Amino acid sequence: MRDLNLESVLQRLKSALNLKTFADLANELGMQTNTLHNRRSKGSIPYGPIIRVSKSHNLTLDWVFFGEGDPFTNNRQVIAPVADIDAALMARITGEIWKALEGELLEEQILQDAMSRAGLAAQVFNKVAFVKSEKVRNDMIRERAEMLAHAAKWLT
Repeated sequence: MRDLNLESVLQRLKSALNLKTFADLANELGMQTNTLHNRRSKGSIPYGPIIRVSKSHNLTLDWVFFGEGDPFTNNRQVIAPVADIDAALMARITGEIWKALEGELLEEQILQDAMSRAGLAAQVFNKVAFVKSEKVRNDMIRERAEMLAHAAKWLT
């Protein structure tokens, strides 16, 4: 079953629409800021407004709700704000990927692999960045790192 997390959905919308604050997002959704705040605190997803805004901006619903597939139906790209990247989380993700890949790499692949690790870490980051539970986040990081290492083994 796919994971549906309100905070992740809202962060993806903010990013895709290049909005800075939740007040801006509430306005875009046609809601009062305090209404969105109450929905966030209850974990209550405002499906109607999210779907309406997604459709009006050519966002795919699989990406908005689950972070899967292309964000835009017209192949536009989402520009993630650099300031939102958590350096400590990226370091943990990269370390976990390195640990999972150790022993799977041939000597001549090490440099090429080091260059692609940042891309792999960014993929994992997008899946776990908005998970609030530290235990769940760590489990997801470890699981995804092992999955990537397994895939890398089959590609070599």
